[in-house]
Amino acid sequence: MTTGPKFQIEVGSFGNARLVTVSGEIDLAAAPQLADALSAEPEEVTIADLRDVGFIDSTGLRSLMTAQDKVTGAGGRLALVFGEGPVERILDLTRLTDRFEVFAAPEDAAQALG
Repeated sequence: MTTGPKFQIEVGSFGNARLVTVSGEIDLAAAPQLADALSAEPEEVTIADLRDVGFIDSTGLRSLMTAQDKVTGAGGRLALVFGEGPVERILDLTRLTDRFEVFAAPEDAAQALG
């Protein structure tokens, strides 16, 4: 799914988990599509690969939190994968890193979440 030249979402699988790979900028225009993609199958294990995100604002952060609430409320799990960069910065600045299950690679998330 592509919503513009600066934002892309690809949905696939990794082992038994859904893999949602996101690249580009997560802003006001992109945030709703991100939340929908992450919570499309809320009872499943979903891995959000955010390593290629170049920008994320507060609406993007809200979409991550909204998706997590929906997924965990339905009995699923949401894991975030990212390294140094904008996702790490916004989660650190807002002190929300501990709210999420965070991993360095999709392989690590899939192994930990089974």
